[in-house]
Amino acid sequence: MRKKLDEQFDELNKQFILLGSVCEKNLGEDFAALKARDRERA
Repeated sequence: MRKKLDEQFDELNKQFILLGSVCEKNLGEDFAALKARDRERA
């Protein structure tokens, strides 16, 4: 059971990372600027 959940989580994580990179490409500069601003705030 645990192994199956881990596999599903890994898969979701990959999808999420992929989605993030697609968004970043689409939004380009704006997204990069927002991320930089978030980093400064943290």
